[in-house]
Amino acid sequence: MKSVVCLLIDRLHIGFLGAYGNAEIETPAINRLAAESLTVDRFYVDALDVGESCRSWWFGTHALCREEIPNNPSQSFISQLNANGYKTAILTDDLNVAYSVYADDFSEMQLLPVIKNHAPCQSIEQTHSFSMFTAIADTAKMLADSEKPYFLWCRLRGFAENWDVPMVYREKYCGRGDPFPYNQTPPPFLTKNDKCQDEIQWDDQRQSVAAAYAGGVTMLDELMESLTEMLRAGDFGDETLFLFAGTSGILLGEENCIGIPPKKWRQNQTSAYANDAEQSTIFNDEPLVSALIQTPLMIRFPNQFAAAVRTDALLQPGDITQLLREWLDKTELFSTPKILSLIGEETDLWRDCLLVVADAESYEEQYCFVTPSWLLRKKFHFPCESTTNETSILSENPNGNDYALFVKPDDRWDVNDVADRCGEIVGQLLDVKKQLQKQLLSSNIVLGISPSVLPMEPLPKILRERYR
Repeated sequence: MKSVVCLLIDRLHIGFLGAYGNAEIETPAINRLAAESLTVDRFYVDALDVGESCRSWWFGTHALCREEIPNNPSQSFISQLNANGYKTAILTDDLNVAYSVYADDFSEMQLLPVIKNHAPCQSIEQTHSFSMFTAIADTAKMLADSEKPYFLWCRLRGFAENWDVPMVYREKYCGRGDPFPYNQTPPPFLTKNDKCQDEIQWDDQRQSVAAAYAGGVTMLDELMESLTEMLRAGDFGDETLFLFAGTSGILLGEENCIGIPPKKWRQNQTSAYANDAEQSTIFNDEPLVSALIQTPLMIRFPNQFAAAVRTDALLQPGDITQLLREWLDKTELFSTPKILSLIGEETDLWRDCLLVVADAESYEEQYCFVTPSWLLRKKFHFPCESTTNETSILSENPNGNDYALFVKPDDRWDVNDVADRCGEIVGQLLDVKKQLQKQLLSSNIVLGISPSVLPMEPLPKILRERYR
C-alpha cells in the first residue's frame, strides 16, 4: 500500500546543509536522510508566489501555465489520488497555502496557528517548529493506522515566520571575537544601502544573522531526526515515500541583502487564490539569485531504493509531481523510466532548461533562465530600506546591461558575472528563454503538462555542455 509524506520548508538555504557541502553546521539527521535518498543537486523553484508554487506541486506543471478550470471536477494530482482511493491530507501553518484555490481538493485540512513567541525560547519544546513537527508525526500515525493508502502534504513557514530558536543553538556558531548572534524573533531584513554602509559593520551584521540561522538549521535537524526515525519504523519504512524539500532559500549577504524583505501586494489578474476578485498576490521584491531559488530536495524511496544516489538533472516542482505520479502508478520500480533515468544519470526524459519567475504577473520583469551550463538573470536593483516609493523597484539597468550571467554549476553562488564578456551567450539564452516562455504560457494546467515534456528544440552545444 504505497503512501507519500511530503515535507516542504520555507526559506531553507541549501548552503547550510551538510548534504550539500556545508562542513561547519551540524545536520546529522538530514545527512543520514540524504544517504538514504535520491538527492537532487539542481532543484529550482518555479515561482516565489505561494499560490502559484502550490499549483505547480499539485498539478505537476509550471507557474506560467495558464489557469483554465473546466466544468467537470478539478483534475489536480490530489483529486486523482482521491479518485483512486487515497486519503489525502494537507497540514500547514500558512494561510496562503490553506486558502489556495485547489487546497479544497485535499480530503482533510489542518491549518495550525503560528505560535508567536516574542523572544527566543528557552527549550526546543517551546518553539513553533516543535509543535508543527509533533502535528506532522501525529497525523502521519493516524493516516498509517487507517486502511487506506495516504498522501500527506506538509508545508511549513519555517524560517519565513518566527525565529524563536533558543539562544543555545544560535551561540553554537559564534566563535571568540565574533559578533553576538541575532537575538530577535521576527525574520531580519537589512540592505547594505541603509544602516550598514561601513564594510566591517555590514560583515558583523551578516555574521550575526548567519549564526542565528545556522542555529535554526541545527534545531530543524533535531526535529527531523525524530520524524525520520518514525518513518523508518514498521509499515512506514516498507511502504512510505518521504520527500523533503525547500520552497525557497533566503538571502544572507547575497546582493547586499540580509533576510526577508517586507511583503508587498499586487492586484492579480489571474489569481491562484480562492475568491480571486477580492484577493491580491503576495510578492517579494527580491533578486532571484541561486541562494533564493535553488533549494534542497531529497526523496527517500521505500526499501532503500536509489539510496545515496545524486543527480544534477535540472528539476522543478512540476517534474517532481510527475515523478510521484509515476511511482504511485507503477507496480515495480524498475518499470519507472523517469525515476530510472535520474538514477542512471540519463536525463534525456527531463529538461535541459528551466525558467524561474517571481510571480506570473511579473515574468517579463524579473526572471532567471537556467541551462546545464549557465544561469541568466534579469538584473534587479534593491532599494534602500528607508524608501517610501511603493511602486515596483524593478527597473532597467541604467548602464544598459540588464542581465547577469554565471557559469554553472561551478559558480554556485553567482559570484562572477560574465555577461559583459559573453554577449553572444546572453543572446542565445534569451532566444531559448522566449521559446520556453511561449510554450509555458500556452499550456493548460488541467492537462497536467510537465514542463520537461514540452516540445522544445535541442539546446545548442555551448548552452548544454559544461563551459570550459
